[in-house]
Amino acid sequence: MLWKHVAYGTTLQMRYGLNIPTGGVCANPRTQGESAALAEAAGWDGIFLEDYLVYQNRQDIPTYDPWVSLAVMGLRTERILLGTEVTPVARRRPWKLARETVTLDHLSGGRLVLGVGLGSASDLDFANFSEQADCGPVRRALRWDGACLYRAAAPGSAVDAGSLGPNDVRELKRLVESLRGSLTGFDIVVGARKRNDDWEHERNLIRDLADAGATWWFEWVPPADEIEMRTAIMHGPLRIE
Repeated sequence: MLWKHVAYGTTLQMRYGLNIPTGGVCANPRTQGESAALAEAAGWDGIFLEDYLVYQNRQDIPTYDPWVSLAVMGLRTERILLGTEVTPVARRRPWKLARETVTLDHLSGGRLVLGVGLGSASDLDFANFSEQADCGPVRRALRWDGACLYRAAAPGSAVDAGSLGPNDVRELKRLVESLRGSLTGFDIVVGARKRNDDWEHERNLIRDLADAGATWWFEWVPPADEIEMRTAIMHGPLRIE
């Protein structure tokens, strides 16, 4: 994922974000606005929408447009960062995407974070519209302001084999420093999965990732009924400070 860096002063600390779906019974813009307001009240630092035309290749559930939802979310909040995680740019005209994101950034008072990716050629988003996905190297992301990466099941595979561990973060940190000269202005985002039941174990993992150089921890809230999703958001982040 390519990332717009947001500065928080001189103190390095872990930030906590939610990744919520754009598909399912609770993904309509009105409910997304309520989710963003709940997330801000619960102390999350950011809330980010997945970006699909066909949600996770599921044609049996509704899929909503993230840009409409983000506009509602921006009007319902004042502090929390908003964005996508991630938008496959190969699916969009860059100038149309630029106009949408600049408009949302102004609407939210400068709180938009644009996460972009390459997408997967196997997704219906691409397969049904004859789009091509270019599987470029990690170095492309390192030219931007941050990265949210996952481990691939095999070289060149789009199959997610899990989020990065502390050793992976250290390796990425070394690569960033070697190619950019320093980590200044670069975020390393990790997690992007559902919270495990053992919260203390999760906190220990987040602490190890922060020590390794990660700057954001993301939690994914999967599609569910409104009560279940609201409860997950209202738990708030597992802060280690």
